[in-house]
Amino acid sequence: MKWSTILICLLAADSLFSCRKSAAQEFSAGAGIYDFTDITAREFYLIGSGVFIGHDLWNSGNFNLHLSSGLVFSSTRYNSHRHLMYMLPLFLSLNYPLSGDIHRLRPVLSMGMSLMFKADQNRDLDKTHLAFTYGYLPGYGLWYRVNDRLKLTFFNSYNLLVPAVMEEVDMKGILLIFGIRYQLKAP
Repeated sequence: MKWSTILICLLAADSLFSCRKSAAQEFSAGAGIYDFTDITAREFYLIGSGVFIGHDLWNSGNFNLHLSSGLVFSSTRYNSHRHLMYMLPLFLSLNYPLSGDIHRLRPVLSMGMSLMFKADQNRDLDKTHLAFTYGYLPGYGLWYRVNDRLKLTFFNSYNLLVPAVMEEVDMKGILLIFGIRYQLKAP
């Protein structure tokens, strides 16, 4: 491993852990659906349902860096075989609220990276196909402030995944999440 790679990784880890101490943390939880946009994936999989949790790694006046993960599940019958599909996503997104903190309803722009681990299990043949991929996550959302600590959220993002091999089913899709954000310390 090159010294420059080690140095970059150490600086990134240091900046993440030092930024966590600087601002009040917001935690998020939500439920949503994952709709596949690739034609081949739509033949195999139905819309997946999922649950997600996350928290802010860094907050500033205008931006926040949010890390979230979850579980997406879909089940379908294909060629008389039952397929169970599990996806474990990891999202790192930079959010930019467009209006000031005085408004109850705030539109939010988001851009990030995603890592996706997929397990496709054929129940009848007792076979499991595992895959890992990465991608990009542009999106937008709305935050509705209920009080100083609690916000209701809606996010719509496009998970543009890059398949690891050409033979792999393209798992890119549209993600809709409804949830809440809770701030631990009062502003």
